[in-house]
Amino acid sequence: MAYWGNEPAKSAIKIGDDVILSSHIDDDVIVNADINSSAAIATSKISGALTAVGSHGLATSATTDTTSASNISSGTLAAARVATLNQNTTGTAATVTTAAQPNITSVGTLTGFTSTGIDDNADQTVLTLGSDESSTFAGHALFTGSGVVRALKMTTSDGSDNSGIVLAGGGDDADTRGAFVQAMGNEKTSVGGRMYIASGNIGTGHMHLVTGGSDTLKLDYDGTATFADNVVLATTKGLYFDGGSNTYIKEGSGDTLNFYTGGNNTMTLNDHLTLTGNINMTGAQRTLRLDNSSNTVASMLRIANRSSVSPTWADEYICEIHGSGSGTDSEVLMFLHHHENDADRPILRAMNSDNATQIELGSNQQYKFRGKMCIGDNIHTPACPLHVKAPGIDGAALARLESTSTTSNPEGILVYYPSNSSTSGWAWYQQNSAEGKSMIHNNGDFDSRTDSYGGWSDERIKTDITDASSQWDDIKNIRMRNFKFKSAVAEHGDDAIKLLGTVAQEVELVSPGLVQEIPPSKYEIEECGFGEQNEDGEWVVKKDENGKDMAVKTMKSSVLYMKAVKCLQEAMEKIETLETKVTALENA
Repeated sequence: MAYWGNEPAKSAIKIGDDVILSSHIDDDVIVNADINSSAAIATSKISGALTAVGSHGLATSATTDTTSASNISSGTLAAARVATLNQNTTGTAATVTTAAQPNITSVGTLTGFTSTGIDDNADQTVLTLGSDESSTFAGHALFTGSGVVRALKMTTSDGSDNSGIVLAGGGDDADTRGAFVQAMGNEKTSVGGRMYIASGNIGTGHMHLVTGGSDTLKLDYDGTATFADNVVLATTKGLYFDGGSNTYIKEGSGDTLNFYTGGNNTMTLNDHLTLTGNINMTGAQRTLRLDNSSNTVASMLRIANRSSVSPTWADEYICEIHGSGSGTDSEVLMFLHHHENDADRPILRAMNSDNATQIELGSNQQYKFRGKMCIGDNIHTPACPLHVKAPGIDGAALARLESTSTTSNPEGILVYYPSNSSTSGWAWYQQNSAEGKSMIHNNGDFDSRTDSYGGWSDERIKTDITDASSQWDDIKNIRMRNFKFKSAVAEHGDDAIKLLGTVAQEVELVSPGLVQEIPPSKYEIEECGFGEQNEDGEWVVKKDENGKDMAVKTMKSSVLYMKAVKCLQEAMEKIETLETKVTALENA
């Protein structure tokens, strides 16, 4: 046998590790035919990076030496040298440090995956991808990047938006125990396009909208909404209350705020309040308060049924009411209507700072005024409880009392005193700027400066005129008496004034026409036998023998004086006759 070079060894030569280097073997010197198909070349015998081995460079059986990833150092096999990573590769995958996406050309189904962390301190599972398509994070899910937009969204394979996504704070994705946010696609059945934000179903389940580190809007568990600042609506937009278009508040032109109920503009606010309907206050006690907190001089309530007021509004009144300049006679500026005839429930009551009633209009037609009142053609300071100050000329008079009674006994003015007053006071006093003209004293005396008393006597207003009959017997039979009134004695005792006059019952026997009757007074009812007490203890007028109320008899004194004049004429005639007879006797 011939040899090229040295003679071969007689026995097998053992080659140590890392003895043959790739640089010792020329290209194409060792071919596939030179290596037994059942042989295996231990990778430990080849040092350096194995970067250029063709698919035919290793026998099929040699792939068994690559079953362990530890036999291939990191980066020793270029991507071009591995045709396909079989999905059936066995063993446990360790950390892949440089597995760039372009280097993986085919990946099968990943049925389960657990990451134990990226850094050296990861000692627990931070992300689990379950076979039910769920993803579970043990920590935060952070999106990073600069100048980009990240999205957390739900997509479908067919590109439709019939799905939704839920961010829940407690329980599973269908549980309402904790707070959650729900966003639904437009094509999601029954809830398409819905954005639902809900707090937890416990008493502390509030919702907060925070800007600048503080609550801008807080929605409490009980439904209360608290805004930290102004609520601004876009121009011409409204605040609706009934879910429709009937009840809402809306801004109008010129900073006007309009209130709508039933679809109608029922109230408008700008520099004043305009109402198109009624103001109704029902239930418990309600208050309509007009408050001028600055205590300045300014009218607080102004009411008018016309657009302009002339004269202009005043500045010192609490309430002004102006009627229309073209109103009819039936126009009413203020109408008060009480539906109960009860003296304890007046229609109107005005009080001062001492809580004393000044004016009261009773529902039972009783009208009460406290203090002083001035009535006239101008504003005056009253000098007495009722002061009438006006011209009172041309038959108009200063005051007029007119009865509407159709009976034969209407009544007029009553001046009442609680006691039997003396002549120092008066019930009627007429005077001019210089002196008194007439007076009716409290005891009934009447004074006249001219001492003239008269009656209507024009012939043109009289009829059936005849000579009066003799009054001699009447005047002769009427007894003149001295007496005292019981009421005067009750008040003054023995000092009660003694009067001269007649007794009506005695005069009635002589000339009944001189006597008339009037109702008894309170004193006469209680102290003079004209009254009695009923079962309730109230004093009432007694009935006479004819069943009529007892009455006090009075005298027509002025008629008695006229009878006395006639009687005097008769006496004068007799005197003249006697004088004639005496003269004839004396001349005989």
